[in-house]
Amino acid sequence: MKLLAASGSIAARKTDVFAAVETLAAELPLEEIPDLVGQLARAQAVTALRLSQAASGSKTEPDRPLLTVEELAAKLRISEQNVYARAKTDLRSAAVDVGSGQLRFDADRINRFVEARRRS
Repeated sequence: MKLLAASGSIAARKTDVFAAVETLAAELPLEEIPDLVGQLARAQAVTALRLSQAASGSKTEPDRPLLTVEELAAKLRISEQNVYARAKTDLRSAAVDVGSGQLRFDADRINRFVEARRRS
């Protein structure tokens, strides 16, 4: 994104980004607003994940990959329905709600989950 790559203070860049988002929201055709809301929810989830990592002392990258339900199902060789069910139980700590009922899964936490099950 141009605004994030621009020079200047982070506070000024943040102000520019939010101004651009507000303008976009006002001008966007109504049928495209749900997609914008989903993108904003993803940004919120990524930001919340970064805060959570900072609070827990995690030194991993805040933008580490997030797996889709489909990718995780393929990786674990289970059904997508099973992924959704396990997101409420043993995969809960890896799940990130990105809005509109969509889930993503922290790849590092999934790898640790798999390794722990291999040792059992």
